[in-house]
Amino acid sequence: MAINRDYLSRAVYQASLQTGRGLSRYEAETLVDFFFDLIKKTLLQGEDILLSGFGRFEVRLRPPKEGRNPKTGQKVKIPRRWTVTFKPSRVLRQRLRKID
Repeated sequence: MAINRDYLSRAVYQASLQTGRGLSRYEAETLVDFFFDLIKKTLLQGEDILLSGFGRFEVRLRPPKEGRNPKTGQKVKIPRRWTVTFKPSRVLRQRLRKID
């Protein structure tokens, strides 16, 4: 199952009703959008994000390397680039092992 922003905002809205806080759908959508905007801004500043019990998003600089065009076999230079990696927390990894 793919989870998108709409699904998350509906889940926040439903959870707010169950807890008695009663956010509106617009407020739930705004909250989810704010959360993702904050994550994007933080990563674009080159800072890592740690969500306890979930994992860490890290910004890394990948060095330049030489690759190959799969169609032609010709060597291609791949420039250095910034990328985001995710490392799940120990708690999440342990819970995922229990799913089997």
